[in-house]
Amino acid sequence: KAVDPLLEGVDVVFLDNLSCLCRTGDENAAESWAIVQSWALDLRKRGKGVVFVHHDGKEARAGGRGTVRRLDVIDTCIALRRPNDYDQFEGLRMEVVYEKSRGFSGDQAKGFEATMQIDQGIARWSWNDLEAELRDQVLDLHRQGWTQRQIGKDLNINKNRVSQILRSMGIYGR
Repeated sequence: KAVDPLLEGVDVVFLDNLSCLCRTGDENAAESWAIVQSWALDLRKRGKGVVFVHHDGKEARAGGRGTVRRLDVIDTCIALRRPNDYDQFEGLRMEVVYEKSRGFSGDQAKGFEATMQIDQGIARWSWNDLEAELRDQVLDLHRQGWTQRQIGKDLNINKNRVSQILRSMGIYGR
């Protein structure tokens, strides 16, 4: 009620962060989300886009903070993750992964890695296809003689996924 008068003429509402916004009851209980969900659905009916920022730390489906019911009414859920090989001296580098993509799929829903570098005071963005990057990493480690199990452990992916990637490149490894 306090925010609604401020939304006149606003097309998109950014709400940061969910943990502070949903302070009614247990954060992990679906009931604590019901009030905010109703408000968000009302905003959507009024033609406003709603962006929720959630400092999850872990995927909600894997036991992270909050109820998974939050994802029921959301059209798109984007996770920003630190790459496995990230070094803090690189600056801003992240994996952008669509965990839920209602209304788009295929190439539009492919994850990517984004990097921002500051060059003479100007922010410059670049991005890479996550699948291509993963294929390159798997191929490099395979060429170094690593086993599929070792590659999977190092890249934090399933051994079967390593095998699938190698087969897609016409390589049948050990």
